[in-house]
Amino acid sequence: SLDSVRLLHRLQREFGLELGPEEAFTLTLAELADAIAGAQVSDSAPMPLAAVPTSDGELSHGQRAMWFLHRMDPDSTAYHLAAAAELSGEVDTAALRRALAAVVRRHSALRTTFPEVGDGPVQRVHAVLEPEFTETDASGWPAERMRAELTALAYRPFDVEAGPLLRVALLRCGPGRHRLVVSLHHLVSDLWSLEILLRELGAHYRAETGGPAPDAQAVPGFGAAVHRQAGRLAGVEGERLWEFWQRELAGAPTVLELPADHVRPAVRRAPAG
Repeated sequence: SLDSVRLLHRLQREFGLELGPEEAFTLTLAELADAIAGAQVSDSAPMPLAAVPTSDGELSHGQRAMWFLHRMDPDSTAYHLAAAAELSGEVDTAALRRALAAVVRRHSALRTTFPEVGDGPVQRVHAVLEPEFTETDASGWPAERMRAELTALAYRPFDVEAGPLLRVALLRCGPGRHRLVVSLHHLVSDLWSLEILLRELGAHYRAETGGPAPDAQAVPGFGAAVHRQAGRLAGVEGERLWEFWQRELAGAPTVLELPADHVRPAVRRAPAG
């Protein structure tokens, strides 16, 4: 669950302790306290604050897998993340645009694209990459049309090479009634970071309309996390993980045949329902 991920992140951030989900929830409190006490100081070093890189960066292992699946089916929407919110009262579109721009400047992942260079993909952080923002008069729309439009906004395919991989749409449904739709590709976000994006967008919008200034503390770029993962997997921990999964998956079937209502297609698809 999302709460479990938050707990694991806090253990890593505050104590330098990296645990997998299974370890975290099988340890007793005493064992967890001992693990925290024995955490290496080097592991607790904060991620560096990454500026815009001068060259293309590597993808994380998870991103590489997702990029490969996207290349197999570029029109698939299986890895889209979307959220819609109802807004009451008047919305200052110019202030909302400025707030969105501030969030994009703050988080380099929202300015990242994934072109293929040479033998594979790279992640390219742009100094400037404006998100797609649209405003539509939806007053008087019947419920069926509204549902269709929300679905289209959330699941229109992304061009991961050219970007942007963030889309925001404001639907004006009537006096004081609006719907805000935010859609991202999973290559640059997950459910947790989508929640952060929405929270920060609200904070910056309030600041743009006369409220208090939002948190201005710099945040690490995602490239720092990729670098940390690569270093971890290239060392002793990577060897331990490799040996563990070699043993764990020994004898596993190449193809898992489960009882299903339909024959497995020759080419992987991701239909829902």
